[in-house]
Amino acid sequence: MNRKRHPRPPLRLLAVLAAFLAAACPPPCARAARETVDGIVWVYDADGGKAVLGACAVPRSAAGTLTVPERLGGFQVAGVGDYAFYGCSKIEEIVLPNGLEFIGEHAFEDCAELKRVELPDSVRSIGFYSFKDCTSLETVKLPRKLVAIGNYLFYGCTALREVDFPPGLETVGWSAFSHCTALESVKLPSHTERVEEAAFNACHSLREVELPQALERIRENAFCDCKVLESVVIPSGVEFVGAGAFAGSGLRRLVVKGKPEDEPYGDWGVPEGCEWLDGNGKPIPWQGEAAPQDGK
Repeated sequence: MNRKRHPRPPLRLLAVLAAFLAAACPPPCARAARETVDGIVWVYDADGGKAVLGACAVPRSAAGTLTVPERLGGFQVAGVGDYAFYGCSKIEEIVLPNGLEFIGEHAFEDCAELKRVELPDSVRSIGFYSFKDCTSLETVKLPRKLVAIGNYLFYGCTALREVDFPPGLETVGWSAFSHCTALESVKLPSHTERVEEAAFNACHSLREVELPQALERIRENAFCDCKVLESVVIPSGVEFVGAGAFAGSGLRRLVVKGKPEDEPYGDWGVPEGCEWLDGNGKPIPWQGEAAPQDGK
């Protein structure tokens, strides 16, 4: 009897699918130390004399305001590990202890009701995706020692209206604030050097952007689809502006104080009718013709 054979999916497809699932799903809760504080069971790892909250640090049913203990098992809590609060959809506020040093990847991802989080200035690094899809988060004050905002850090935080950037910030990562549709104003501090690809993509309420003199690179699609952004000044220190940086924006006035390496201005995606000016307020000629429209 001949049995009908079903074709096997290509190994490459299986590998891609496995990688996607590994990135999208939190790992199972590891067996680690546990301690009950104020009726909540905390899961943590103790390494090097310090405690780090593990994956599934608290039950998914945790709700309301959550205060992370300063010590667990007699050890200072130094870190919030990867996936620590992933998908805890009922938590509204999290208070982190002074002395906390780092926050891992996906740590608060998909905490849909999280409105407030206090980040102590002792935090030096925050992992990728940490607050992704926290759709109720409204304001964030980032730690003063933070020098890089990681990739996809606040992606899809649709209620985020205000961000207090740290003074020493150097890099805004890929898609860090992409689809933050309530964000209205961005003022990057004086040390910021790089705005990475799609960093502020689809920030539909973004009206004001202030870029520092130290800025060197604005990557592809950085301000793409910022529909109400009407005016931007590109400082003289900027050496590169990527393709589509302003595609789909509402730009009506663009001041370019320097001469980026891809001058004459490449395919920046600037909308038709935008006024191009140099640092002296004079119209910028483009190969002897009108300024490029939509990168043409």
